[in-house]
Amino acid sequence: MPTLQPNSSPGNLLERANFGLHDAIEARVVSAFSREARILDVGCGTGAWLSRLAQRGFFNLSGVDLNVDQSRSSGLRVDCVNLDAPNWPAVAGGFDLITCIEVFEHIENPGQFLGNLANLLAPGGELLLTSPNVESLASRLRFLATGSLKQFDHLGDATHITPLFSYTFPKLLARKGLRIAERWSFPEGHRTLTSRSWVNWVTRALRIVIAEPVGGDNVCMRIVRV
Repeated sequence: MPTLQPNSSPGNLLERANFGLHDAIEARVVSAFSREARILDVGCGTGAWLSRLAQRGFFNLSGVDLNVDQSRSSGLRVDCVNLDAPNWPAVAGGFDLITCIEVFEHIENPGQFLGNLANLLAPGGELLLTSPNVESLASRLRFLATGSLKQFDHLGDATHITPLFSYTFPKLLARKGLRIAERWSFPEGHRTLTSRSWVNWVTRALRIVIAEPVGGDNVCMRIVRV
């Protein structure tokens, strides 16, 4: 497998995401939201993403995670929340933006999880969600050859249990009063960072005859209320 460059935020906190993903999302958030926006990062880990936003002038920031010890050095407010729990009493709600970066794939009950996120959004608020892309041509090749999903097999994270499929996910969102307003890939275009070079070459050739609506390693979505 390719060797990926270690991730760290501007504050030198570990980023648990593909290299460059936080950079790409940061550019979108900075251009779309005021610095006064109330922002919640769900599954905030070390606090690396929130620290990025703080350095860009955002100040109404908070995070939730089950392991709050890992984020203590960030100096940001992080509440202890079991994301698989039916209710999150530690979180007041009313957020203009909720970010959920590489967390959905770890969740046991995705419907319950999305319902909690919907309840925490302010009127007009948005959810920014990313997850491993199991529908790229590289992923489909892996499934064809091995019967297993890329980033969910023995080579991926052992805690990845919930793949996101584009043909069922909108139905699940609709049950919670949500819809996808925008969808894009990371990296932009159809290249992947987690595949061998020959896989990228083969998938380039396959795109001549097989559609790939969203390529890349991660699918990214901007989600709003219906």
